[in-house]
Amino acid sequence: MSNLPPMQESEPVIDLQPALARLGNDAGLLRDLAYFYLEDGVTLLNEVARGLEEQDAELVTRSAHSLKGLSANFDAHQAVAVSLEVEQLGKREDLSAAAAAYSRLRESVEQVMQALQEDVLK
Repeated sequence: MSNLPPMQESEPVIDLQPALARLGNDAGLLRDLAYFYLEDGVTLLNEVARGLEEQDAELVTRSAHSLKGLSANFDAHQAVAVSLEVEQLGKREDLSAAAAAYSRLRESVEQVMQALQEDVLK
């Protein structure tokens, strides 16, 4: 069971202003990062799923860690939090708990992807 508070309806999925500021207000670079997220996010989710299926805690940990970093680029707090949770569960080799958290991970990453498509790649 997660110790994370439920996501508030008012909490944005992504926050582009800090992301843009870190990139020197380069909207083109932000767009490039969004494309990377769409490509790599799917791959990394699949890697987490494969790690869970194969009982490979290192793969789960590494893939969740990468998702956490990608999500942090867009201040996607919920996706970062769930990625961190799965990463920590992988480090502890608690793959049954990581598997239980996987649906929340997938949902949060998919929400980031949708927000990026609507707000950055429109």
